[in-house]
Amino acid sequence: MVISDLFWLTTLKFFLQNHPDADKIEKILVTRIAKNYINFLIRVEDKFEGDKFFKRYFDILAQAVFYSLFYAFPKSRHKFNDDLKHKLIEFFSEKFTGIKISNTMVIFLINYNTRFIMINGVWI
Repeated sequence: MVISDLFWLTTLKFFLQNHPDADKIEKILVTRIAKNYINFLIRVEDKFEGDKFFKRYFDILAQAVFYSLFYAFPKSRHKFNDDLKHKLIEFFSEKFTGIKISNTMVIFLINYNTRFIMINGVWI
């Protein structure tokens, strides 16, 4: 649920900023994200070594949302570039850690590839 709501929050913040109900929708999404994030933390707190996971959690979320956008809107892929990757990592790092991470190249772009499958000579 966190990724789903982050997908829509990202769509709203980066592509639909002028929507007439943007503030209202953002408030609803942020509230749901916070609630689901807390529920997630409670469920997993003792199940694994959380420190390692949560140090990269914002990065994992940013990549999940980027890939979701990339595959949900194939005709808009020209908009899903390195600049958006940087914005996502800064946005999610600030929301989930309270600190805007500035060295996004190291975190986000090292192993980043949107070309997974080639069909008839075309990457999809």
